[in-house]
This record gives sequence, structure tokens and C-alpha cells, in this order.
Amino acid sequence: MPRFVCVMLALTALGMPIQARSAEAVSVSITVMSNGTPSVGVPAHIYRKTSTTTEQLATDTDDEGKATLSEAACSADVQYRVEALSLIRYPRGRIRWESCRVTGPIVFLLSSSGVSSRTSTFLEGKIPDGWLVPQGYDVLFTDLRKSVDAKQWGAVAKLSSQLAAQYRSAGRKDEASTFAEIALAGTAGYAASHLPDENNVSDSLLQFGFGANDEVLLSPDAKKAVANLQTSCGLATDGVVGWKTMSCLPGGDGYTLPNVATVPFQSLVPEPKT
Repeated sequence: MPRFVCVMLALTALGMPIQARSAEAVSVSITVMSNGTPSVGVPAHIYRKTSTTTEQLATDTDDEGKATLSEAACSADVQYRVEALSLIRYPRGRIRWESCRVTGPIVFLLSSSGVSSRTSTFLEGKIPDGWLVPQGYDVLFTDLRKSVDAKQWGAVAKLSSQLAAQYRSAGRKDEASTFAEIALAGTAGYAASHLPDENNVSDSLLQFGFGANDEVLLSPDAKKAVANLQTSCGLATDGVVGWKTMSCLPGGDGYTLPNVATVPFQSLVPEPKT
């Protein structure tokens, strides 16, 4: 009988415990992509939960929407969901949880709200090419970005709606549509995430049609979501994002527009030098 087997038998006979080799940690790959053509990586938060733990932020992806998590054990009890860093461009919509697995990457496909590239450029802290920035508007832009980062959608809607109106009155359609997109995407995304059954929300919360005064339009499903939010706030359920609806959003009640937001646009544009 081999010596190793004899030693094991002897230890067992003496009642001495035999320590099993501890399980090695496993790596779980997660990829977050846009649900479009072509698909691109979407930077996102990754949340984790189990049957005995509450939902917690586990990590963030890289700029290409990829991340790797280390787990002591991988089972269906360990679950993940993601939330895009840019909630305006990729609203949360329904929350989908995926169980842990190591046979391949767990891929989350996020639907874009349809906001334009100009909106994304602005939210990244850059001024899109060709934009006109009157005196004092850089302060408003900073305030708006901070409100987006803090998910204060009421403040976002009020300020961006005012900016859209100011630019529209000056005939600046690109800027006006960009701020209208921000107002509507934030509102529709928040409203859709609070529906009793979020599965009935279509992929696109915005329509790429324009109504009166070059306003960006809500999709029919998004209008239903907004109407549901209005009902919960005791408002008229018309699906229109007005000032009262904006006040019903997080951060909207009591938010006061900065003074420069209400100054006529023409009074803020620098006079051309002669």
C-alpha cells in the first residue's frame, strides 16, 4: 500500500480532521453594450445581490463597458444588474438581473433613449461644434450637468426646458433640441422606471420627430409612463411634461432657476466687435 494512503488511513483512524483544499476564486466577465447597430460599449455601474444580501454596487466597467468580478463561488444565487453612467442616453427602464456564470461573458444590452450625439457631447463637459454660448450660460451648463449627475430630474427638466426655450427664441435649433432632449429623456426615463410593469415600455423613449416649435417628442409608451407618474402626483394625466410634472420629479419641488436662465437670450449675447 502506498505510504501516502497509509498516512491518510492512520489520520482518519485517530479521528484527526483532514483539511480540504479551499476553493479558488472564480472570475466573472460582464459586458455592457448598446442595443443598436453598430453596438458600442456602455460605461456602467454593476450591482450585485444574493438571497441573503441586499443590492450593492460591486464595481464600474471600463470605458468600453467591460468588467471582471471575483467570486468565491458562482451560482444562480449570485445576481447582477447594470445601470449606465449616462442615464439620459441610456435610461434605466426595467431592472433585469442576471445570474452568475463563468462559461462566457454576461452581456447586458441597453436601449438608447435616442438622444443625439450633441447631447452626449454636452453631458461629457464639452461644447458641441457651432454652439453659441452667451455670457453667463457656462454657469447654467455646469448647474445642469451637476443635476444630471445627482439624478435630480426635476431640476434637470426645469433648467433644460428653460434653456431650450431661450435658444429656440433666438432661432438656435441645434441647441434648443439638445436641451429639449435632456428634459424629456430624464423625465421619461424616471417615469418608466417607476411603472408597475416596466416590461411594457418600448426601447425608445423619444421619437425622432418634431412637434411645434421643433420640440422633441415622447414616444407613445413614454407618454403613458409620464401619465402614470402624473396620476401618482395628483396631476392631470395628459402625458405632457409641464412645469407641475417637473416639480413632481426628484429635485423639482422648490427648485429655483438661476437668475441668468430667465434673462432674455438677446440681452446675454455678446455684442459683435466693430
